[in-house]
Amino acid sequence: MNNALLRQCDRQFQQFAQPMPVALLLFDQAGTLLVANPAAQTLLGLEPQTLGQPYHQLPWRGIDQQPLAPESNPIQQALATGQPQTATVLGWQPPSGQFHWLDVTVEPPHWSTADLDSEAKAAPEADP
Repeated sequence: MNNALLRQCDRQFQQFAQPMPVALLLFDQAGTLLVANPAAQTLLGLEPQTLGQPYHQLPWRGIDQQPLAPESNPIQQALATGQPQTATVLGWQPPSGQFHWLDVTVEPPHWSTADLDSEAKAAPEADP
């Protein structure tokens, strides 16, 4: 996905998610983290370089507080099955932050980056 498209996606997501007091992360169909709202950035201690990383490289932890295997991640399950994954308890351990327990719900994407590319080509380039 190109940078202009990523900025456009981020702006649209932030307009929707900015005021929400819950952490929201948006991944693409490949499981790459596209954007995170301010609550997610604060709660999860996300650094700017975290955007663009695949879900399996993020600091998820299982109920035993050990690194979560990709196939056990509800993001992988939602991407593989196309079905929502609800009420999954996961740990989150950023390298330089506090451990958190999270109640995770994953809604699989119903769009593709090709859809976004089409929209971006139709829309004029906005200032960054």
